[in-house]
Amino acid sequence: MVLIRCLKSDIRMKDIVLVNHRSQVPNKLTGITRVTFSLLEALIDRGNFDFVLATTWSKIQLPCKLRRGVTRVITVDRARPYSFNIVQQIFENLGHKTGAAAILNVDQIGLIRGGKARIFIAHDLYFKAIPSAISLTDRVQQRYLIWPLMLRFNDRIACVSENTQQDIQRFYPLHGWKAQVIGSGTNLRVAPAEPHPVLNSMKHPYLLYVGNVLPNKNIDTLTKALDIVMRRGLDIRAVHIGRDDQGLLKRAAAQMQFAPPPITVGNISDGQLRSFYANAFCLVNTSLYEGFCLPVAEAQEAGTPVICSRTPAVGETAGEAALLFDPRSPLELADHVQRLRGDSQLTQGLVALGRENARRHSWPRAAERLEALIFELLGRSSPLVGGPANQI
Repeated sequence: MVLIRCLKSDIRMKDIVLVNHRSQVPNKLTGITRVTFSLLEALIDRGNFDFVLATTWSKIQLPCKLRRGVTRVITVDRARPYSFNIVQQIFENLGHKTGAAAILNVDQIGLIRGGKARIFIAHDLYFKAIPSAISLTDRVQQRYLIWPLMLRFNDRIACVSENTQQDIQRFYPLHGWKAQVIGSGTNLRVAPAEPHPVLNSMKHPYLLYVGNVLPNKNIDTLTKALDIVMRRGLDIRAVHIGRDDQGLLKRAAAQMQFAPPPITVGNISDGQLRSFYANAFCLVNTSLYEGFCLPVAEAQEAGTPVICSRTPAVGETAGEAALLFDPRSPLELADHVQRLRGDSQLTQGLVALGRENARRHSWPRAAERLEALIFELLGRSSPLVGGPANQI
């Protein structure tokens, strides 16, 4: 009987964590979806919880590792308009229905009922830091409905960077103690390089710009800097990886007088992205505000020198391994591009420092921190032996 009781205790059921990914666009790899899937894969590797994924994605479209590693996938329609999505999640108790011990909301629109512990991942506070970059309707919803509810009814806020943590503490001091940094990571280290037709036809050295063009990306600084560089006789090109849904890059490019407009490449694989990084002479980031700057971390991991804006989150991501400039100064950016293009020693130094800095950004490490946070809220100690996070 003693042996039976011991065996029963050894095979105790794992706690269920409900991962709430219902606010994201279905079957489309947004930045938040990339973070969600990468973090969840790393948590699955650790093997200490069972996961239920509530998502707008169909199961067949999910990455293979998630299809195999998640206990259950609940596919739901994304409520439209946006406000319906918010209200629907406020009143739903999916945590109770799934038997979840903990709920992980992957962004600031999430469930506020059910589970012994609730956490939401904070990526950025655009509506506070640069309110002009988003619509009035979105600002009102974020300021008076979404964030107050999530801050009140979630036990902790998992921040992707120290900058996001500091923004929460600055704008919401009463809830600042809930904010804890888990960090972020990149995916390129596991992606083999793949060819792309644009690369095959590229005959000039090019700088790379990665990201969907939104108001906070400050794209005018890039196009103006390209004109300055071309006037100085430096014949380079720019390649943009991402979308320009608002036409901001198109309008900025129409004002260029000397340099050819950036070449935009849409959806590509991680392997193709790795090839674009590897063949670029630098990555340029001109953002006015970010939560965490993934392209900077990816470029450094791929061995590409980085020139980026002197702003808190971008600087935090880049560390001491980038050339920084005032994002409002196309002239300073042009100076850095010209200097880097003509100085092989500087290039080699930035590559070495960048690769070293990139090691700070790791999904296994972020998963380890998030898992420890969940165990703390459930009143349990984190296991001494877990998955790959213990090997970093």
